[in-house]
Amino acid sequence: MAKIDKHLFWDVDFENLDYKENADFIIKRVLLFGDKKDYDILKKRYPYEKIKEAALKINYPDKKNANFWELIFNLSVNKKCTKKSSIQKQSAFWNR
Repeated sequence: MAKIDKHLFWDVDFENLDYKENADFIIKRVLLFGDKKDYDILKKRYPYEKIKEAALKINYPDKKNANFWELIFNLSVNKKCTKKSSIQKQSAFWNR
């Protein structure tokens, strides 16, 4: 069976990842950083409900990502799982 791109797991020892024991971690990485090929492999390895369950646990880095998976899995993740964007003034130079 094809393997998910190991570059998605830059911070862990990819060879020691277990597809069963580390399922949530692997699914989350693919949903956040993978491409279509990685997602297709994910769908072959895990049941749809397992992927959907893991998708609900992700703190999405942006609304675009959250909206995409919300549509794919018919979820309501956008409001509770996205990080707040930082549009606050960053320095005193903004005060005029």
